[in-house]
Amino acid sequence: MRYPTDEELSSLIENLEAEPLFAPPHLKGNIMAEIDKITLPASGKRLRWWQGNSAYNMKVIAGMAAALILIFTLPLDVGPRIGMEETSFAAEQAETESEIEKFFRISTTAINETNRIILDKLNIFDGLFNRN
Repeated sequence: MRYPTDEELSSLIENLEAEPLFAPPHLKGNIMAEIDKITLPASGKRLRWWQGNSAYNMKVIAGMAAALILIFTLPLDVGPRIGMEETSFAAEQAETESEIEKFFRISTTAINETNRIILDKLNIFDGLFNRN
């Protein structure tokens, strides 16, 4: 596939800008025919709110009614449970923190003991090879 060069593109742009662009002649006739098909209500009459898309409006009304029924029929005793969850969460968090501290204490002790054993063994070998 061959792309146009810069000179070809600039000449095309100049030609398009020099000549005015017009819509096809049949386009205006099509638009005017579509406008004539639209029936407007006689002057003085108001459109009813349900006219046109009543199926959609009925779905919206049914959804709103269902939401209102749920709002007024569901129990609202969620307040005390929230406080209990917060206190149990705080207790659980404190317990977890104490377990973490205990783990670090045990692991630090184990690491220190392992390091002591390794250093003792190294000191034994150091005494074997460095006889003065």
